[in-house]
Amino acid sequence: MENSMSRVRIPKQKRGQETKRQIIETGLKLFSEKGYYRTNSKDIAEAADVAIGSFYAYFRDKKMLFIEILQEHFELISACLNKINFEDVMKMDNGRELISAIVENVIKAHEISPEFHREIDIAKNSDPDVDRLVSEYEKKILQNTVKMLHQYKEKIRVKDIEAAAVIVNMAVEETVHIIKFTKPNVNEMQLKNELIDMISRYLFTI
Repeated sequence: MENSMSRVRIPKQKRGQETKRQIIETGLKLFSEKGYYRTNSKDIAEAADVAIGSFYAYFRDKKMLFIEILQEHFELISACLNKINFEDVMKMDNGRELISAIVENVIKAHEISPEFHREIDIAKNSDPDVDRLVSEYEKKILQNTVKMLHQYKEKIRVKDIEAAAVIVNMAVEETVHIIKFTKPNVNEMQLKNELIDMISRYLFTI
């Protein structure tokens, strides 16, 4: 990736920046609608109404574009998840409020380009570079959960907070995927409340 980055143009003029942004937004749209493997660079250039040469001026190939979109996507999700700050955590009266806030923010994060989020799950299973970026992002999310749980360490009944953070993240992520992507027969609000109750009872003495 480093060698490819040295060959592409970094736009400095407004027109070039707008062209690159148009390619990125079109790429996000097509990757979300058609899927990564059913979209090629020519499709994106045509839909963005730019010459194929302009596409290759800013991106070596569609994978490089996908990864840039992926990084922007993670930044948006992180901004959403980070709305829970440590000061807010300390003001919460009980652990259930914390878990409820975490679940609500994860749900909101999954409402950001949900179709592209599904495509990330597909791409990470077949592309090592995408898998590496996803793994790095998940580590950051885990570290954030550990920090938040440590704010409640006097109330948490489990001994290993780091292991508990892994369990909490996995439970929330899998359940939110079911809520947002699978659309189960169970009422979404009921499923969310049961998830919050389950994690709260696991972590805290209620």
